[in-house]
Amino acid sequence: YILCEHALVPCYYLYDTTFDVSPSSMGLLHRGLLCGTMAAEDLQKKETPTMTRNAVFVITGAPCTGKSTLAAWLCRRLPQPVAGLRTLCTGRCEAGALFSLQNLADGTVTPVTQREAGQVTTLYTVWDSNGAGVLQAALQGEAGTILVDEALPPDPHCPAWNEALAAVLAGERSVVLTTAKA
Repeated sequence: YILCEHALVPCYYLYDTTFDVSPSSMGLLHRGLLCGTMAAEDLQKKETPTMTRNAVFVITGAPCTGKSTLAAWLCRRLPQPVAGLRTLCTGRCEAGALFSLQNLADGTVTPVTQREAGQVTTLYTVWDSNGAGVLQAALQGEAGTILVDEALPPDPHCPAWNEALAAVLAGERSVVLTTAKA
């Protein structure tokens, strides 16, 4: 799995510029794209490149650092349409934020965390059924790019999710994956 923070991730090409998206260079990539190193008008003038093979973009970082914003920006510039899932903050409790999965194909939202005994707990069965189902549908559909926003890392509680995630990462489509830094 390439989700390991120390995994080697090859360089990918975007707007005729090579970006190294390994975790050690994410700060540079993040600052360059979001803080104006490339002017927005320059980005709009360039054409979206044609991908000759799948490209996997892994975006890691602490909460509230712009991972999902960067992923959305990137997805708009990769082959369309985009399928997959987003993770949305759908509530808060005294223990923290509560999250749900949104299927990009139909917009359905399914909770993946719950408040239990004063803590926020992960609903592994939802990741294993709904999350895996969304990724499998994206692989079987006509998506040019698959988004996996705030991906649950491979987990022994979720064999179907692990298998679907591995299939997405090994597939022929471009993938944009965000995950929290451990």
